[in-house]
Amino acid sequence: MFETLKIFSFILLISESFEISSTIFTQYSKDKLSSAYYSHGNVSSRAGCVYSCFVDDQCFGVAYHTSRQMCYLYDKILYCVGQLNVIDVGMVTLLPKDAFIENIALHKPVNSSSKDGLGTPCRGVDGSQSRAARTQSSALEWWCVDMEGIYNLQSIFVYNGFAVNMDQIIGFELRLSYTGLCTIETYHGTTLCYKDTEPTSLEVYNITSCNQANEYV
Repeated sequence: MFETLKIFSFILLISESFEISSTIFTQYSKDKLSSAYYSHGNVSSRAGCVYSCFVDDQCFGVAYHTSRQMCYLYDKILYCVGQLNVIDVGMVTLLPKDAFIENIALHKPVNSSSKDGLGTPCRGVDGSQSRAARTQSSALEWWCVDMEGIYNLQSIFVYNGFAVNMDQIIGFELRLSYTGLCTIETYHGTTLCYKDTEPTSLEVYNITSCNQANEYV
């Protein structure tokens, strides 16, 4: 009788985790692993990995590698300069379906050519309009977001985050790519889709001329 109860409980657990995987979590990225996990270990299935996150109040999302049967738990998804984000073919990262509703760039991996003061690259995708990513002022400066998937872009909003020195953004360009990483090498292979020609800077730019499938902006 005891053995029968054990088997039934196991089947119920796996069935419940499959349901959770399909209804609550969705794929966020693939073939990459962030070093920001707080726990990891061997789990026999992706569903089991997802379930271990579901029952852990600290857990926000998971990454799972089927071949290695390794499960990684995250309490936040925060990609930024200085944090390891490595290519790992076969890795799939899953987040709650409501984590990214309208802003597909929110909390996605970013990088920039330089950093000025507290204006870290992550501030460009943290959802706040009261602060901004800032670079220095050399001849070539860039900021890049990896959207972790190919998207058909309908509109790109650029918020000019500082009331002081707002004109520094005048003449900026938007460039797109669907290959590579957020590096200077990728920048040199990008396609220009927008160049600012406004005589003065704007507080908000609504750019609709980049309606094409791309992964990097």
